[in-house]
Amino acid sequence: MNKSKDFRGYYCKRCHTYTRLYKDEGADHYRGKCPKCRIEIALEAGIGEVSFFFTGGQEHRRINLWDSYRQGKIIGKVDKGTRAKVLGKNTYNGVTWYHVRAGDKTGWVSGTFIRHL
Repeated sequence: MNKSKDFRGYYCKRCHTYTRLYKDEGADHYRGKCPKCRIEIALEAGIGEVSFFFTGGQEHRRINLWDSYRQGKIIGKVDKGTRAKVLGKNTYNGVTWYHVRAGDKTGWVSGTFIRHL
């Protein structure tokens, strides 16, 4: 595997597994296979969405949406694997926070829980 090759992370909707999709030179998309269910995946290069992803042990963990990245209040929750559109980005106390819209919910999410598609 060539570590310098351009890739995007992808959260498989079918089996809920995170994998990397790699871009071939001159291609306008990323391709790969899910390591668990072996489904072929293709993703357009221009997509600016992110996926909420949780690496902990709880199977159905939900991710908090905050009203502010600066010691805000929880205003909602989203399921792991939910896709969202990035509206902005800021760093606070060494943590990158993303202002996102997921469906009808808008709020801030810690970059710890984000994987770019």
